[in-house]
Amino acid sequence: MKKTLGIMVLSIILTFSTGILSGCAAMEQEMIGGQRDRHRCLNTAGYTWSRLRQQCIRIWEQGISVEDPVKPDEWAGSYAVFSKDGEKVELYLADSPDDHPILENQDGVFGNHDFRLEKHQGTWHLIRKNTIRQQ
Repeated sequence: MKKTLGIMVLSIILTFSTGILSGCAAMEQEMIGGQRDRHRCLNTAGYTWSRLRQQCIRIWEQGISVEDPVKPDEWAGSYAVFSKDGEKVELYLADSPDDHPILENQDGVFGNHDFRLEKHQGTWHLIRKNTIRQQ
């Protein structure tokens, strides 16, 4: 009888402690994992999907700041991420966080129908076509 009672108590303790530990693991996973987007990029850690590189990146680690004279107050928030071969660039614009246009290299100037990206005196400058410059 004592042996059966001891086994039952031990079984209850193990069941209870397993439930607590699995709850702690789930909490830890949620805290570490955070929110992921549809590409499984960990947004809470600053990762975003790059269509150009086909992977999750942190734009401030993989890209370079671009000067945007149309949005001078948002200069630090706009980035360009270059393809490995240097033939294309993906723009991450401060005023358009969900749209990342891809520009193609045309003799050292990257462009499409809306944007041009040019390097002058060591700084990349963004030119927005058909946009009135802000003062």
